[in-house]
Parts: sequence; structure tokens; C-alpha cells
Amino acid sequence: MKEFLAICDFCKKNEKNTLEFFLIEKSKIISMLDQNKFDTATNKLKLWKGMNWIDTDDKKLTRRRYVKTEGTYKTFVCIYRKVYETLQSSALK
Repeated sequence: MKEFLAICDFCKKNEKNTLEFFLIEKSKIISMLDQNKFDTATNKLKLWKGMNWIDTDDKKLTRRRYVKTEGTYKTFVCIYRKVYETLQSSALK
């Protein structure tokens, strides 16, 4: 959970966000998750998907979104902002 909250904090400061999601490019989150070697980044994302912490395309761990400024589609991990806020408030108690 600490790793999830740390990534959300990073996204809050440095990434593109919507009202509903923190958006982080797949390559960036994979490199961040692989720094802690207790499990693979893929397994961590599967766990987050199973707990409904992230929004994904069917049978994937990411969501393709159109980046208007670049005119292309990119793969992002879409983290639910509500989950972050709930976990953050419970972690502070």
C-alpha cells in the first residue's frame, strides 16, 4: 500500500491528471515498480486491478488514451483518485 500511495503522490505532482484518475505512462510506472524487488511490476498491477484500484482495458493492465498534443495513442495506468484519497485518509489514522 505504501508503494501505491507513493506512486499516487508522484502522479499528483508530476503527471497529467483528470478529476477521476491519476494518469501515468506504462513505461514510467513499470520502472518505478521494478525498483522494489519483492514482486514484479506486472504482478503488482494485476493485484491493483483485482482490487479495483486501477481502470484498464479488457484483458490488459493498461488503458490506451489519446494524447491530443502529440496526436497519438499511448498506454497509461489509470489510478482511481477516490481509492488514493480513501487509502491516504486511512493511512493517516
